[in-house]
Amino acid sequence: MINLYATILSIVLAAGGLDVHSPQLEAAARTDAVRQVMDQVYACRSIDGSTLSDAIVSPSVDLRLRQLIRNRCKVTDLNLTPPGPADGLSDALHQDRRAFSLMVQLATADLPSDVRESKDDLAIKKILNRLEHRSFVTLGVSDPRLDPAKPQPLGWETVTSNGTAMAVDIARDDALRQLTAACDRAFAGDLASSAYRTHIASIRTAIESSSPQLHDEQVCTVTVPYQIKDSLFNAVGYGVPPWSQVWRASGCIDRAPPSWASQTLVATGRGGIGGSKPSDAESVVARSAAKANALLKLATRVDELPLPQQGSTTMGEWLRA
Repeated sequence: MINLYATILSIVLAAGGLDVHSPQLEAAARTDAVRQVMDQVYACRSIDGSTLSDAIVSPSVDLRLRQLIRNRCKVTDLNLTPPGPADGLSDALHQDRRAFSLMVQLATADLPSDVRESKDDLAIKKILNRLEHRSFVTLGVSDPRLDPAKPQPLGWETVTSNGTAMAVDIARDDALRQLTAACDRAFAGDLASSAYRTHIASIRTAIESSSPQLHDEQVCTVTVPYQIKDSLFNAVGYGVPPWSQVWRASGCIDRAPPSWASQTLVATGRGGIGGSKPSDAESVVARSAAKANALLKLATRVDELPLPQQGSTTMGEWLRA
């Protein structure tokens, strides 16, 4: 019941209210929701107890998996009454009424259908085969301080300008590390030569002049082709913004859970059996009937749960409204 309460309360309190609909705000809300989905998918555990993130073998596999997840996320807009100050939202969400929210859904069973025959995709396929099929629903909320007049790159709406610059720097440092290592191998035993120092200086210049690519999945890549002696190296640096530079709606709601949040609901279902010695088929039917009866009773009790700060409104009344 705690998870159910958290989900519904988030929708009741956080969803709502654009005075002016903006594609930029909607994109920011989707980015926030997709980020939450990615966090949950990466935290999934396989049959051996390891998480999906533990199985990521390279940055390119990580980026490709993020692309698959983002492409498969289905968006459902929420049209609820805009929350007011009494609803418990933080001041950050109330200094501007342009907040926009939407829901995103993902079923991991849909991901393999987009997997191709590339090396990275085959690695992802092995990872997904170890996971049980799961479905996720998250609520994304745009930062009310986001200025629609200043468009951000798609997928980077929730990242600060400092965070974007830091991601670019991280990607360039990664490319520099790769090319420096290649140069060290090419000049092994001769690292004090002028040719080696010239290459290192040229590598730094090539990296600084390269154009970073900001992917929708909040991953920055810097691709730098560079020739050392007779070999051509193609370094691809990867960088992501630090968590401290990514805006999140989570944590903005400060509400105490209702008394029933920690309760466990129990219902007993009944299924009829004819005769004193029922057949196997009759037993199966009876068990199914008993389960359906118990679920119906549980649904009735959930419908009757009162919602905090909603007067006499019950869960069922709000869901059917």
